[in-house]
Amino acid sequence: MPLLILFLLLLATPAQALNLSRNLPTSTRDMEFFYMHKKNEVLPGILRTLEREKMFTKGEVRLSTAAFLAQIFKNDPLMPQYLQKQIQSMSLDAQSMFLLALHLSNSKPCFQPHFSPSQAEAMRLTLKHCPTQLTHWDLYQSSAILHMYWCAFFALGDYTYLDPIIQAALTFAELK
Repeated sequence: MPLLILFLLLLATPAQALNLSRNLPTSTRDMEFFYMHKKNEVLPGILRTLEREKMFTKGEVRLSTAAFLAQIFKNDPLMPQYLQKQIQSMSLDAQSMFLLALHLSNSKPCFQPHFSPSQAEAMRLTLKHCPTQLTHWDLYQSSAILHMYWCAFFALGDYTYLDPIIQAALTFAELK
């Protein structure tokens, strides 16, 4: 449902967008702000908001945020170092999201989280089996991957992700 609202925000007039965005979680409004203004200095605030709202405990949010950050990291290779200190002080869920974002952006890890041996092994296996190119993820496999595409689009406005989203919407509409 939030993705539908985000899509409507793209099509809405400013007054309509304001009314729609009031119903969104703070973190989603922050990502919308980033999409509209492309200000890297708001990224630490977005991460703090997600952490405060305990959104990183949700696997789908971790994946979506990782896709969002990965696109930013591809565009600005210095951004991981900029965010590193903040991420190190956050939860292990946030740190695992950050490692996935680095993986998706083909960036080298710039810090080592304090995972237990079993958590470190689980993360290693996760990264080993995750394609580094988001476009290689099967969009039809789960709604989480669809959300990853949306967040990747909202990071930079790259239509590489929007076209498959539209195609998936058309395919799902035909199935119903």
